[in-house]
Amino acid sequence: MAVQQDQVDQRLAVTMIIDGRAVATPLDSRMIVTPGPALERIPFVLSVAYGVAKSPAVCAAIRGRLVHGLVTHASLARAMLDLADLGDLGDRGP
Repeated sequence: MAVQQDQVDQRLAVTMIIDGRAVATPLDSRMIVTPGPALERIPFVLSVAYGVAKSPAVCAAIRGRLVHGLVTHASLARAMLDLADLGDLGDRGP
C-alpha cells in the first residue's frame, strides 16, 4: 500500500489524512472494520491512546470528528497541546 505524504496514521483500522478525513485504501476490503463513514455517524466514540508519537494521529481523529472522548496519559496530552499551540489543530481543536 502506498502511503500519501499527508497520511497520518491508522486508528480503529481507519486510515486518515492530517485533517482527520477517513480515506479508502486497498486494505479496506481485507479487514473487518467499521468504515470511516459509519464511524462518523456514531454519536460518541471513546478512544484509548498511548505514546507521544501518536499525537498527530490522535489530533487528526479528533479533528475529523472520528473520536469524541480520549483516555490517555499526561505526556501524550501535553504533546497534543503543543500541537494546538503550534496552530496545527486550526479552529476544530481537540
